[in-house]
Amino acid sequence: MVLGHNSCGAIKSAVDGVKLGNITALLKNFEPALATLTKADGKRDSHNDAQVQKVAEANARLTAASLTARSPIIKALVDAKELKIVARDA
Repeated sequence: MVLGHNSCGAIKSAVDGVKLGNITALLKNFEPALATLTKADGKRDSHNDAQVQKVAEANARLTAASLTARSPIIKALVDAKELKIVARDA
């Protein structure tokens, strides 16, 4: 299970485009989830709780989906139906 969580500080920092020391490299991991935001989501702002939640959910889904691409062992287990990957938000 890939678990995201509400009000994630790292997601909020990514939404705000924080550039600060070592966290800058970490926040690049959220770029695919940030790309799911549209103009309908409003201005990128970590105080927009619905927007932060959307990014957290997208990040959990995208991370879960990427596991089979990044690991041939996990892919083989999923293909054999011996492993199921799910994304959840808590």
